[in-house]
Amino acid sequence: MPYAKAWRHTAADVILFEIEDSVPAQKKCQVRQHVVEIAGRGNFAPHQRKMVTVNRLDTRWGHDDLVAMATADIDGVVLAKCESPEDVRAASDILDAAGAPPDMEIWAMIETPRGRTIFSAVYHTTHSGGVQSAWAVVILVPPKIYSKLSI
Repeated sequence: MPYAKAWRHTAADVILFEIEDSVPAQKKCQVRQHVVEIAGRGNFAPHQRKMVTVNRLDTRWGHDDLVAMATADIDGVVLAKCESPEDVRAASDILDAAGAPPDMEIWAMIETPRGRTIFSAVYHTTHSGGVQSAWAVVILVPPKIYSKLSI
């Protein structure tokens, strides 16, 4: 990651590492380890939060992504294509079992029409204070489906 030293000098509040869709299947394990190493080097401004978009739990990489990120020097994980409160609870359980700090954030990324229909349930799950102490919800709607939603 050639930009590692430059991140400290940006005005960005969040540095988002993407190990989901942008990484080819044959490189996912290697990139996961590389992100853990880069995040631990300390080349970030004090105000910058480090987040990692992980693979879904229904993929062969999702569980290992969460276990690796639990003890990495990051502020939280982003759950790609989150479609239910159960997605958030399962990720939280894995992070907890793997030794994640209690303030690790889980951001549920809503990307699909189904995810949008259950947004309220995901929001209330993430703000109930039950599973993790600090959660946020991010909505990202791809332009090709935006016009089909009644937002």
